[in-house]
Amino acid sequence: MTMTQVVSSPDHDVSAVLERQERRKVAAGLYERGEEALFGMGHTAKDFDEAREYFEDAAKLGYGRAFWRLGWMRMLGQGLPASALGATAIWEAGVERQDRFCWGELACRRAIAGDAGGAVVAWQSFFQSTELFAEEEEIDLGWLVCRYLECWKAFRLEPLMVESVGCFATEARRAAVEMIRGYEAKLGREQAARDPTWRLATNALLVLGELFSAKRGS
Repeated sequence: MTMTQVVSSPDHDVSAVLERQERRKVAAGLYERGEEALFGMGHTAKDFDEAREYFEDAAKLGYGRAFWRLGWMRMLGQGLPASALGATAIWEAGVERQDRFCWGELACRRAIAGDAGGAVVAWQSFFQSTELFAEEEEIDLGWLVCRYLECWKAFRLEPLMVESVGCFATEARRAAVEMIRGYEAKLGREQAARDPTWRLATNALLVLGELFSAKRGS
């Protein structure tokens, strides 16, 4: 291969690399605006329709995390008709972009549908993803790990991916603690203890303690 061929090959096309970087920067900005509208952050009023439009624009630019948010909006009926099947289809589109969070949601849906083998494969993809995540996403990532532990226990998804869970144990503990505190502050300790989300967080802390306290003692 000549020097001219190397320079002109797609792998060395600097303009294409810069274009991809610019597209991702624009998509990330759209995603951020979508989150502001979804949650009513800062000076932005909560507006599901506006949030959906921002996420859809980010998704069109290939921003995988936007599919995760759109899937949940579909699931909860926020600016979109509520539909578990519709949400699953959106997350399936997200995993085509190799979005880690979409892999986690798809794994949960497969487990609920009775597809234990498919759930295990999806959870493996979730844990093996090399996708970077932002600091502000640590709680969401940790909560998905907590939900993995719940899936493993409820649907007998053997074997337990101990080493993979260990890589995100800090995020999972933080997410579980914040979820417990939030529910207890909102509902009170007694009523919160009857909520399935509170119980999921509590059980996740117990499993994490059993797994990694035993490992430290061995």
